[in-house]
Amino acid sequence: MLMMLGAIIFYENQGSPYGIWHRSDTATLMEECRKDIFEPNGFISTRMYEKEGIKPSIYECDYPLNHSNVLAEWVKGYGIVCMLGQADSNRITRLLWQYDDGDNIPEEKELKYITFFKLNR
Repeated sequence: MLMMLGAIIFYENQGSPYGIWHRSDTATLMEECRKDIFEPNGFISTRMYEKEGIKPSIYECDYPLNHSNVLAEWVKGYGIVCMLGQADSNRITRLLWQYDDGDNIPEEKELKYITFFKLNR
């Protein structure tokens, strides 16, 4: 069994000190791996992708990506867990574009990082 957790890590035209980003939905990579590697080798997958906010993932999934859903599935004993999101040494977050002030540009005040997995230390 395979659990795939794919967050959006940047939105189109999102600014940063490093420049302007293109949309980066990690579900894109998850879906490519699922179709090209995992399904042909007989793996059954459970997928969780971003389904909240202004521009959620376009990919179908089994459950919305959030902390509660990850915990509920985690205890089922998956053999492989693939996770992609913004991370530090203790947690992995999803980036949610909560609202727009009308300019269709994701700005810092409109964005929120939400933890979907964290280590209990």
